[in-house]
Amino acid sequence: MSRQRRNFSAKFKSDLVMTFGYLWNAVRVQGGAYGTGMGARLNGNLFSYSYRDPNLENTRAAYCGMADFLEEFVQQGMPLDEVVKRLEGIRCGSRPTSCPDQLAKALKKIAEEQ
Repeated sequence: MSRQRRNFSAKFKSDLVMTFGYLWNAVRVQGGAYGTGMGARLNGNLFSYSYRDPNLENTRAAYCGMADFLEEFVQQGMPLDEVVKRLEGIRCGSRPTSCPDQLAKALKKIAEEQ
């Protein structure tokens, strides 16, 4: 695997961890934003966003907590099945599934293939 591809893979995983492991709950569920996430570019630039967000002050506080969350996440060395367990079954309003739930399903398939 090329270095650039490895870097993309690591950044993509960090996007998913931050978006669905932290921001989804902190900004969307608790704060009431319509959506939220984190992105990482191949050049190393990071960005976070929320939209239709009624609590911008709380969202900024959540952004300030992102580094602490990621540090704790890495130190825990959370196994894949625990990540799936935390994301599985999260619903989006009256919909039967959500982005985190879909990610859990994809991670389950990856785990089954290994």
